[in-house]
Amino acid sequence: MSISDVQQPHRHTKFDRYPEVFQEVVRLTQGGGRPRILSFGCSTGQEVATIAKYFPSAEVTGVDVSREALGQAESEFGHVGRFLHSSEIDSAEQFDVVFAMSVLCVYPASLRRGSLRSLYPFERFDATLMEIDRLVRPGGLLVMYNANYRFVDASIAPGYRIEKCDGITENGFVPRFSRKGVKLDGYTGVDVIYRKRREPIPELPDGSSEPYRRIFREVARLAGAPAGKRALVIGRTMDSDRRIVESELAGVEV
Repeated sequence: MSISDVQQPHRHTKFDRYPEVFQEVVRLTQGGGRPRILSFGCSTGQEVATIAKYFPSAEVTGVDVSREALGQAESEFGHVGRFLHSSEIDSAEQFDVVFAMSVLCVYPASLRRGSLRSLYPFERFDATLMEIDRLVRPGGLLVMYNANYRFVDASIAPGYRIEKCDGITENGFVPRFSRKGVKLDGYTGVDVIYRKRREPIPELPDGSSEPYRRIFREVARLAGAPAGKRALVIGRTMDSDRRIVESELAGVEV
């Protein structure tokens, strides 16, 4: 699995698609000097142009799997950012902000499915996020909107904390699925922006890539969650403005 693999097959995009998300990222990065920002799945470049508008001092990079789309992006927006094929980005590069907007999904195909297992399995989503994680610097932001799976279920989730954003009221309109690929009817969420922890959470003794999941499962059991059901473990933390924030730490099967 690599970031060169196609995720969302449709290239539809437009300028300033999600203004409330961009505004919150501006708020969270104020005073950051000249940030390095990556548009993951930039398509024909409108998102790169949008980022350049909101962050006029930023160094903006767009990556995509389609060379045809990149050619159009370079032609129209090459003056505001650089464009690379996904296979060309240096895995040693790190960015202050990485946007993955309407990329980690298959839409509208997922609308008609009760299971996504055969079309877009969770493991593919999870592996892509692990590749993206390498591009986010410690303390940097990962911005994920419109994904078919929940970030809290991803292997990298313990390495991030959810940023509370009053200006964001939902995290997308595409349907969500469980780790097993089953549609989560009625699911809603507001988490979109995640800050990478400067120090990683220690792994469990067995080297698990999902730190503390067994602890979360036991907490859910002791709290009375029914056996065989999925429970959300909620943590209370203090954000950068010293406000108490409740965040989903993990989704666990009891």
